[in-house]
Amino acid sequence: MSRVLLGAVIAALLLTTISVTRAHRPDWGKGRTQVLRPNDKAMLEVDREYLRAGRNDRLYLENSEICYAQFPVRVTREKLPLLFQFPRVNDKL
Repeated sequence: MSRVLLGAVIAALLLTTISVTRAHRPDWGKGRTQVLRPNDKAMLEVDREYLRAGRNDRLYLENSEICYAQFPVRVTREKLPLLFQFPRVNDKL
């Protein structure tokens, strides 16, 4: 590897490390669940209740943010992504 490429890679890693460090500084020293959003904390509580009850059925949720779910989930409400329609070249603006 050339010295220029090696220097560029090291500089990129250094800048990324600085950025990640500055972004997560408020969360240092906190517990795992203290840094979670309220929606994620609520999902963890639902998860605890589901597992404690020994259930194996599927839950129907309207919230599509289910990253902490350890049980089968069916999301019943969809929010489709925002789509942009660009004018074609021959269309008048």
